[in-house]
Amino acid sequence: MKSLLVLFSLAAAPFLQAETPPAPAAAEAAAAPRSRVVLLNPIILADDEGKVQANTCFPKKLVDRCYTKADLEFLYLEPRIWRNGKVLRGEMNIDQVCQEAKKAGVLRGQGEIVNLIFVSTLDGHAQTCGRGKLNGDVCFVCLPKKDKYPDMLEFVIAHEVGHCFGLIHAVDDPLVPDDVPNVQGDGPYAERLGVNGINEHQRDVVLKSPLVQERVKFFSAAAGAKLMQDESWEPYISSLSPGGVRAFLHRQDIPDDPAAATQAARELFPKEVLDFTESEKQMLLAGIASLEKNPASKDWGLMHRCPWHFIKVKDSFCGGFPHTRGPAILYSASALASMKRSALHRDSLLAHEKMHVLERFYPERFRQRFAEPVGFTAVPGLQLPEALLPSYLPNPDAMSTFFSFAEYGRDWVPLTLLAQLKSPVMGRDFIGLAYPVVRSSDGKISLDANAGRSFPAAFPTLMKRLPAARNCNDHPNETAAYYTAEFLSPFKPAIDPKMGPALKSFLE
Repeated sequence: MKSLLVLFSLAAAPFLQAETPPAPAAAEAAAAPRSRVVLLNPIILADDEGKVQANTCFPKKLVDRCYTKADLEFLYLEPRIWRNGKVLRGEMNIDQVCQEAKKAGVLRGQGEIVNLIFVSTLDGHAQTCGRGKLNGDVCFVCLPKKDKYPDMLEFVIAHEVGHCFGLIHAVDDPLVPDDVPNVQGDGPYAERLGVNGINEHQRDVVLKSPLVQERVKFFSAAAGAKLMQDESWEPYISSLSPGGVRAFLHRQDIPDDPAAATQAARELFPKEVLDFTESEKQMLLAGIASLEKNPASKDWGLMHRCPWHFIKVKDSFCGGFPHTRGPAILYSASALASMKRSALHRDSLLAHEKMHVLERFYPERFRQRFAEPVGFTAVPGLQLPEALLPSYLPNPDAMSTFFSFAEYGRDWVPLTLLAQLKSPVMGRDFIGLAYPVVRSSDGKISLDANAGRSFPAAFPTLMKRLPAARNCNDHPNETAAYYTAEFLSPFKPAIDPKMGPALKSFLE
């Protein structure tokens, strides 16, 4: 079916200036997790100075209730602010906005995530209205600060996202009666958002949508290969130097030219994906169930509610190290075999990697609730010196933001470098060095490439403060993941007193 943009509009209260919205993670409490999830990427338009933002609404209880028959729930990622006054004020058409959003890098996914864009004016309307792309992954919503109709704002989002699922208006669908309340029809809003908000035919349509995903999903080799090329979350491939590509693939035949090496990675990374065996799937399912029951982790609601997605890769890829890619956890065949041999190892490795997914879903929440309370400071805008780029190996679980720590009266950023670039081996050829932050008079931030110190050995204060993960503190993302796994161990390590409350604040 040809993609169309379906418009919903209703004259309501006049538009009022927006306030900074609450994070979705702090929105309505939800019932028990359902078997299917829909991930929504909220994009909040702001003026060019960031002073005025579009109004927002992150409904959960009512929209989940509406889609009860499909046994799915809406899960909102952390909102992203997009400064573009023209889009905010409705001075571009829908197609132009989509093009600008791609250029700005605010869209997520490859058709499996709803990109929910909040604007203050849509098609000349400044009242409650929306446009959901039929069978697409983009949904525009314009909301006033308040609406005179109860449940109206919740209805707009449930209705418009329904178009993204493939639902059309009841009046145009012969299989949907238009004389009973329906999310695509008429009636009191509370009833349109009721447990019978969709009928069985609409449920079947919804379940065919790529936006609706199983809470626990094992990617096939073909589906995993597609996700390996997705850089809508971070520059997983394009940030690697030729030496980094060689290390990830354990191959020497990668060109020295950076552009050619990147192209080789785009072609070769997807070929590293394998299919799971049934015994591997059952082992991971048992681990998820164990984490949900373990007294040490049963209250980690954020971990349990967000989806568990898995990709299996060859042992040679990334040195066989488990890591994450967008919303998915990557395990090598040998890692899966080791998890089968020990339930504690299995659960710890699940918790560790899932923490990385959550850090990617909610980066600002992580920074505020964990990274800063335990002594790390984000360094946005940091540009690495040219001298470090060839040997720098980005951590695939910590690509979005550099963090610093304080010692010797300076701020330091730890990096992982490759000892040699022709045939580097993951792990064996890692060098940990921390470099002091340099801030120039023109506002640029970089590192002193000539003042690196061995990391973490040269930083006794940091090692004393974070003993359990002293060899894995190149980034707070890793610190949090290792400590999360440590909490599952019956042999509790000496833990920084700030660590437990910080992890609890983030995960619960």
